Amino acid sequence: MSQFLEGQLLIATPAITDERFHKSVIFICSHDKNHAMGLVLNKVNKDVNFKIFCDLMSIKTSEKVFDHNIRIGGPMDTNRGFVLHSGDHLLPDTKVINNSFGMTSSIDIIKEIASGNGPKSSIITVGYSGWYSGQLETELKENSWFTLPATPGLVFSSDLSNVWENSLNSLGIKPNLISNNIGNA
Repeated sequence: MSQFLEGQLLIATPAITDERFHKSVIFICSHDKNHAMGLVLNKVNKDVNFKIFCDLMSIKTSEKVFDHNIRIGGPMDTNRGFVLHSGDHLLPDTKVINNSFGMTSSIDIIKEIASGNGPKSSIITVGYSGWYSGQLETELKENSWFTLPATPGLVFSSDLSNVWENSLNSLGIKPNLISNNIGNA
């Protein structure tokens, strides 16, 4: 039986040549023998900010709400939003992950964040990353990803430009020492 990675981070290695995942860090929300689903933490959707996102859904925003970046969670179902958040604020449809995180995809969590009454920490994404049965396991065997237990400090970091490097540093890997010459002798 393979190891399931729910609550872990996937950190892209140079073997990832798909630009959508280059230097990505992905939080795995669910993983079982049939599928895996995760959210990219460090790719910002430059076309939409939190205010525009709320305006599109006719949600009022509070003055207390800081400006959230809307992230690109992945290439799948890009018309759907997902909120990865701290485990301090759970709704009936929240999926609890490792007792430290929650993932909610209802409009109610957006309304609560917009009002300033949501979770302490949150990331709003559009789209998700998904793998069919055995696909992620194959990518791991091909050394496409490093894995690391998720911590709130890495997941909710506001320093998005360094999430990949900081995740590698947590593994004791120096980003500048990783070769980009895959397959070259």
